[in-house]
Amino acid sequence: MKKILAITAAAVAVMTATCAHAAPTIHKDVLGTWCGPPYTNEALKESIYGEPPTEKCPEPEDFLTIGPSSYRGFEFVCRVTAVKRYFDRNVIRSTKEMGDTVSQVTSSCEGMECEWREQVSLYLQKGSLVVKGRWRTREKCGR
Repeated sequence: MKKILAITAAAVAVMTATCAHAAPTIHKDVLGTWCGPPYTNEALKESIYGEPPTEKCPEPEDFLTIGPSSYRGFEFVCRVTAVKRYFDRNVIRSTKEMGDTVSQVTSSCEGMECEWREQVSLYLQKGSLVVKGRWRTREKCGR
């Protein structure tokens, strides 16, 4: 009986350790490098990047590279701390499809001698990347 309890306890410990180290990830459809300059709508707090490039972006400052657990742009990098994924029926996926997966991402960022936390929503709309609602909080600059 003790042997069975020991094996069960070991299995639970392994499963707990595996789940505890799983990092939040952004959904795979938006991963990669996206070129700009992005079209920005300040009223909607929305930036739209063009389709992924076949090579490098023409201007080095006009890119956004999204990985599963981080994203970076010109002179900044953000590490994802939390992701909430959901299906939004109001997103225009293509001219024939409505709805797409949205990753609502909370991240810890740094760049140009500043640190901040931000929250954004990432999704595809008609082949372009939409970055919506860039909210910065707890910004500290000048170390």
